[in-house]
Amino acid sequence: MKNYVRFSEANWEDKLASYSQSLANDEVNVKSFGGRRDHWADLADEFPQYHRKASFLMIFAMLEDDLTQFCKAIAAEQALKTTVFDSEGRGIERAKTYLTIIARFTFRANTRDWQTIKAFGDLKTF
Repeated sequence: MKNYVRFSEANWEDKLASYSQSLANDEVNVKSFGGRRDHWADLADEFPQYHRKASFLMIFAMLEDDLTQFCKAIAAEQALKTTVFDSEGRGIERAKTYLTIIARFTFRANTRDWQTIKAFGDLKTF
């Protein structure tokens, strides 16, 4: 995922540089950007923020899915009748609840790493 985000950021920076250069050459601007000269704010400010927000949401959703898949694997290994979806909460909190209460894992929710993950989870609601 880190490589994807880096690649996307580099691609965006290249596109912004190309657009900036096209502003001095009408032929290039028409060919590459349809003659538009009002993309600067979109490419320089808005697109990067949307891209970063979307990347963050995708990465966090993948973490939630990985935790859910881990819970399913634990359920199969321990032959548990209760599934992760029967647990209280949503996303990472549901997985934590399942792992601690149903699967009886020792889960250190008071660690700095878990608190950071929780804080990131709170960000995705904005």
